[in-house]
Amino acid sequence: IFLTYIPSEKFKTSFLSAQMAVPLRRETAGRNALLVNVLSRGTERFPDLTALGRELDMLYGARLEPTVRKRGENQLLGFVASCIDDRYLPEGERLLEPLAELMGEALCRPALRGGHLREEYVASERENLADLIRSIINDKHAYAGQRLIEEMCAGEPYGIPRLGSVREVEAIPAEALEAHYR
Repeated sequence: IFLTYIPSEKFKTSFLSAQMAVPLRRETAGRNALLVNVLSRGTERFPDLTALGRELDMLYGARLEPTVRKRGENQLLGFVASCIDDRYLPEGERLLEPLAELMGEALCRPALRGGHLREEYVASERENLADLIRSIINDKHAYAGQRLIEEMCAGEPYGIPRLGSVREVEAIPAEALEAHYR
């Protein structure tokens, strides 16, 4: 685990990122991408998007978003968060620490039902992710770049799309996603 703190007076916002680097593999790329989207739907204290949105509003409109990126032969997944820098808040108020706590809760204490990931969140995010993967063809520049890399690096981890494939994503049952998470 690496923590990098870069203080700057140039910006009016604070930015926090928690990323996990895992080897990029065809059989897990879609599961990883689906997992962070499911985790972003709610936490133990804020179990749905409404409650989570309300909490972010209480933090002066802070943002907490899932990310899935590809760097070389690794898949980076996690969350990014941003909020107003503490120096612009009323005396004594702080945002970065509560936002970091909320990010940690999204990663480590997700919204569960009966001790398991919520089936409706998995189903909804599975459909959203499959739609996103399908929609890449509509962005000709991004699609051409993705296809070029897939063909040039066929058989190599670098050739695997960062979000996985539609077929893989649509076949992920909630139980398998939960086992992958644990």
